[in-house]
Parts: sequence; structure tokens; C-alpha cells
Amino acid sequence: MDQKSEDLSIILKSLKQGNLKSYETIYNRFYDELCVYALKYTPDRSLIQDIVQDTFLDLWHQRKKLKIKSSLKGYLYRIVYYKLMDAFKNNSKKNDEYLAFYQSSVKEATIAIEEDDNYKAALLAKLDLCLNKLPKRCKKVFLDKKISGLKYIEISKNLEISIKTVEGHIRRAYALIKVCMHDLNVSSS
Repeated sequence: MDQKSEDLSIILKSLKQGNLKSYETIYNRFYDELCVYALKYTPDRSLIQDIVQDTFLDLWHQRKKLKIKSSLKGYLYRIVYYKLMDAFKNNSKKNDEYLAFYQSSVKEATIAIEEDDNYKAALLAKLDLCLNKLPKRCKKVFLDKKISGLKYIEISKNLEISIKTVEGHIRRAYALIKVCMHDLNVSSS
């Protein structure tokens, strides 16, 4: 065992006993390194910071039960990795919900369109009007996703914004279109 490993082993034992100074030492030693590691998986720095912070909170809360079989560094890397994967799954679920809403709206519109060509023209005109009311950046993101079929990561890179910002624009676009379509239906009734 090298000196660094011995030092970390002593610090880890001290951490398990609730020594805050040991916790701070581990935090200071690994925080930046874990953030850099997480950058391999996402450019979203706020997500990375949240995940690394959560990792250290879990380390503190679980300190008495810790059973690290390899190294502390490997343990922390694995925790960050699994937390990132969980975050991606949760975002995927949210995106699936938005997609389901979008698909049901399109399905309803398609049924109505098949019933009446005039309704189709009016609905498409309303939708076009609502799309044109979207803020410029929001509209660009929405059209890139829904018309061009780009993935969130592609939009993020093309526009040099975070994936969270892309998600926010998509959510905002849906909300604004929904309100706009409702307002147009109310005023045309």
C-alpha cells in the first residue's frame, strides 16, 4: 500500500467515526476530480455540481455503514456515475411524458382533421400563429426538436446551451402553444 492509500485509509476510518475534518479532507481531495470525471458524460455543469454534492452528502450520511471494497476514489467515481445515469433516466421519463402529451394532441388533431378539411386548415393556421408567437430562441429549439427531429444533445451543441436549457425551451413552448391554442379556440367560439 502506498503512502497516499494509507493516508486515505486512515482518513476513511476517521470519517466512519464522524470526524468532520476527515470529511472535509476527502471533499477537498476529490470534489474537482469528480466534477471533471462527470464532464465525460454531460456538459451540464449545474447537474454535475448537484450530483457531486449529493455524492458527498451520501458519503457523510452513510459513513457508519461504509464498506468500500476497492478504493475510496473508485467508490466515489461509481457513485457519481450511477447518480448521473439515474438523472438521465429521470430526464428521459420527463421527456417521454412530454412526448406522450404531444402525440396525444397530434392524434386528436389528426382525427379532427380527417373529419373536416376546413377544420384542418383552421387548426394548422392557429398552430402556425401560435408557433410564430413563441420567443425566437424557444421557437428555434422547438422546431429543431419537433420538425427537424434533432436530439437534445445536438440542439444543445448547435446553440451552445445546456441540455437543461433545451428541455426548458421545449416545456415552455408546449405550455405557450397550449395556452395560445386555447385562447384562439375561446375567441373563435
